[in-house]
Amino acid sequence: MNKHLPQYLPVRYAELLIAVATPEHSDSQPPLQQARELCAARKGLPDGYMSLDSFIELVEILCSFADAPWLGYHYGKRLMPTSHGALGGALMTCGTVGEILQTAARYAHAYLPLTVSLDRDSKNFTLGASFSELPREQLEFHVQVAVSGQQTVLTEIIGSLPANVLVKFPFAFRPGYQDRFHGQLEFDAHELSISYPVTYADIPVPGADPISRTLFLKNMEVAGLQLQQSKTIGTRVLQILNSVDDHESYPTMEQVSESLHITSRTLRTHLSEENLSFRTMIKQHRLEKAKQLLRGTSLDVAEISSLIGYQESANFCRAFQAEFGRSPASFRKLIDP
Repeated sequence: MNKHLPQYLPVRYAELLIAVATPEHSDSQPPLQQARELCAARKGLPDGYMSLDSFIELVEILCSFADAPWLGYHYGKRLMPTSHGALGGALMTCGTVGEILQTAARYAHAYLPLTVSLDRDSKNFTLGASFSELPREQLEFHVQVAVSGQQTVLTEIIGSLPANVLVKFPFAFRPGYQDRFHGQLEFDAHELSISYPVTYADIPVPGADPISRTLFLKNMEVAGLQLQQSKTIGTRVLQILNSVDDHESYPTMEQVSESLHITSRTLRTHLSEENLSFRTMIKQHRLEKAKQLLRGTSLDVAEISSLIGYQESANFCRAFQAEFGRSPASFRKLIDP
């Protein structure tokens, strides 16, 4: 299956994760303030959505702050069917468990940061999940969410899980997993997979309602279309910038205008109407890339400065401080104390 991860995720997922990770902490603590700022509405983003990069940063902050090896597991346990909006409604009104798995495989990638495949043979229904576009250091968190969340949804809808579930984890053995996850567990797999016997897949869903399911699926399609149509010029420019591999050399305004099939003058006018400028977007994009490098590598500040196109690291540090309210060094200490 060759689907790209969504560039936007519903903010409700992030808000629920914050609630799970920090039940007893004050919102005044700096990491939580930063986490909540990531959920705030941003120019160029559709209402109620946040960028995938912001969600990745949120996970990094909360995993460090909460210091909880089971954060993904507990978060997945809170992802009830109703947490997924129209997708949850479609799952609850499927005819059989197999139809639930097919619906999840078809639509989950549009809502969650994973790609899903589905295989069926004479004995098993197997869901596979890939997280290749997410940071490697977050793999265990997202795997926990996927397994715990899926088992929670099926238990809520059907009432039980079969005894002979096989879960294959894409990392080495971890103590404590057998106590938390249902089924037979194996480790060191190529990718995450969960296999259910076909007899379980044939079980009817108590709340099956084909008419309601059709309506939920139509709502999902309409919402997806509206999300595409709601993309502003700023959002479309950002998508082009996100495709840049060499952050020392960005496309010019003329090149971006040509990609959007408009003139440079029209692009400048539309960006101005959105209180944006092309030059500012380039600068902000470089600095967001710097945050990713500070978070995910051991490169020093001077190396990062050079990689994103700054000739002088002092200029980079001033720009970073002005944009994010803290120096590159203090940002790195915040996420890796």
